[in-house]
Amino acid sequence: MRNEQYLLLFDHHYWAMNHLTEVMSRLPESQLTTQSVHFYHVTANQTLLHILDVDWSWIQWCMGLPAKSYLWEVQALPDIEAMRLFLKEEGQRVKGYVSGLTEQELDTEIDFGSESGSTPRRTKRWKVLLHIITHAVEHKTELGHFLTECGHSPGELNFIHYLANVRHPDTESV
Repeated sequence: MRNEQYLLLFDHHYWAMNHLTEVMSRLPESQLTTQSVHFYHVTANQTLLHILDVDWSWIQWCMGLPAKSYLWEVQALPDIEAMRLFLKEEGQRVKGYVSGLTEQELDTEIDFGSESGSTPRRTKRWKVLLHIITHAVEHKTELGHFLTECGHSPGELNFIHYLANVRHPDTESV
């Protein structure tokens, strides 16, 4: 994949995440922090924090920056509004970073093992970017199902819907 294709995937990812968190913000905090069988990470807030942490740590490693701590140990994210603000700022940072990557940089190996305090492990940067996108799909689905069960369906979050109705609503070809 080329740089602009990754950027398009990240545009979709952050649009979907912003939409989900906007819908989540309509629920009382108590509902977002109640344990649910819908989540591997126990609550809606913990699931959202997990997505943000995984996205942040992998991007840090792509940039050659440390990520030995959890995101919430580096930045206070006590509630949905703080997470929404972080998501907006992080989306701008990540899309700026991805937009500047060359084909050679996408194909460069990065060390993610040493950075996490482990033994050295390497993989190509493009694989990490794809991991960020695909990892979040699982948890966005959990959040969407939870919100629907709570009577607040987020509606369509898929890529083609994004292209046809959000990114290019007035064109025939998406």
